This record gives sequence, structure tokens and C-alpha cells, in this order.
Amino acid sequence: MPGQVSPEEKKRRAALLRQLGRQKHRAFLGRFAGCHLSVLVEAEGKDGYGRGFTDNYLPVSITGGNDLSYNDNRIVQVLADRSDGRRILGRIAHHD
Repeated sequence: MPGQVSPEEKKRRAALLRQLGRQKHRAFLGRFAGCHLSVLVEAEGKDGYGRGFTDNYLPVSITGGNDLSYNDNRIVQVLADRSDGRRILGRIAHHD
């Protein structure tokens, strides 16, 4: 059929869109540096950091809170320090 996009062009365009999506995601996560976030702590990762999600499902890795079990499904306040492009990295600001 005339006017069809070639398979090579489809692959090229798809790769560009995936790259743009990753860039936008990194930029979005980076906007939260320096912010206090409510995070539901769900588990402790293999690296010893807490793992959780913000109220809008952004992934967070948490340090600090030595008296806090990272497996007790509680909401804590986290100060976001930076992003590694995949998740927000922060530390416990305070918890109840």
C-alpha cells in the first residue's frame, strides 16, 4: 500500500520516542529534589535502603530512620535529595 512507513523508519521513530520518554521521566523525577514527600514504605531493598512510593506512585529509595522497620507499611515524610533517573533518592525527614 502506498504511503506506508517502512519498518526501519518505524523502529527509528519508536526508539526516539522511548528515549524521549526516559528523558521526560528523569526530568520529572528531578523536579522533586529538595521537596518533602509522603512515602508509603513497603519493603527493604537488597541494598538495605527502604523502598516505597509517593501518593502519585513515584518510586522512592529511603535512607535513615534506623529505628524504622522498612517492612511495616507506614507513611513517612522523606526529604528528596535527588533522582537517579529511575527513582527518587531521599532520607527520612520524620515519622510517627
